[in-house]
Amino acid sequence: MFKVSESGWNKLDKEIARVSDNVVPHMGFLGELFPTSEGINLKETLAKFLSENKGQCNYEFDSHDDHGAVSCDTDVTAPLSDFMRGMVSNLSSSDQLFLGSFQAEITVDGELAGLIYGDAYKGSAILPDTTGKRLQVIELEF
Repeated sequence: MFKVSESGWNKLDKEIARVSDNVVPHMGFLGELFPTSEGINLKETLAKFLSENKGQCNYEFDSHDDHGAVSCDTDVTAPLSDFMRGMVSNLSSSDQLFLGSFQAEITVDGELAGLIYGDAYKGSAILPDTTGKRLQVIELEF
C-alpha cells in the first residue's frame, strides 16, 4: 500500500493555523536580490519593480552597487503558503533581478512562531511541534 505524502506547503498552512490559534499571523520578510547582468542600475530597477508589484505588501528596499535587499512587514490574512509563494514568485520573476535568498519571521501576538528561509528554488520552515518541546523542519519547494 502506498501512502501519499502531504506537500510541505499544505503542512505549513496547517501548522501555522495550529500555532496561531485563530490569530492573524504577522510576517517580516527580507529578500536579497542581485542584478542578472552588469550595467543594471539596481536602485532604479528595484524601485520600478516594487512599484509594479506593490499589491501584496508595502515593500521597502535598500540597494548597493552589486546587491539589494527588499523587506516587507505585514499581517497575513491569506493562507501563508499562497502569500509566500506569491512573494518569492514576484521577486524571482524579473529578468533583471535574481533572488539570492530570503528569510521570513512569523509572529503571533508578538511572539515568534516560526522561521522560513531559502532561495527561489527551495525553502525550509522551522516551527514548534505539537508538544512545544521540539522544533520541526518542513521542506518547501517553489
